[in-house]
Amino acid sequence: MPIGIYPRTKEQIERATEQIMKCVEANKGRKQSKETIRKRSIAMKGKNKGEKHGRWKGGRITTSQGYIAVLKPEHPSADKYGYVYEHRLVMEKHLDRYLKKGEIVHHIDDNRANNLIDNLVLFPTGGAHRKYHIELRRKQGRPIGRPIGSKDKKKRRKIGEYK
Repeated sequence: MPIGIYPRTKEQIERATEQIMKCVEANKGRKQSKETIRKRSIAMKGKNKGEKHGRWKGGRITTSQGYIAVLKPEHPSADKYGYVYEHRLVMEKHLDRYLKKGEIVHHIDDNRANNLIDNLVLFPTGGAHRKYHIELRRKQGRPIGRPIGSKDKKKRRKIGEYK
């Protein structure tokens, strides 16, 4: 029979995995050939995915921006890894429909981890969301954008900077 990878049934893979694990225990500390390592990796493929993985945390992650994302690979708005922002899921459940592409969910208290429906507001477009923040800055007496006529990069003021 030629050397190669052939489709195996689930029972064959489980049997092979058991045999390899017995060999691993028996040969603890000994070096293994590349062929043995290759066979073992084929037998173990997919065994530690998802819930079976040792570092599984229930399909919820916190992004570097502070948002909570939930694993929902079947969701139409899921990213390439299968995650959807929790605040969008909460708003969808409240509205009983999927959110449209341009709709923005805003956190009232600016706490991105607080996804209670009382803390969320839906804006139809990004422009409406931006307008809300401009009005909020005006009410607070905070500057909006850079000073008029300031072309020098060093003199430009960042949004929200006080002077």
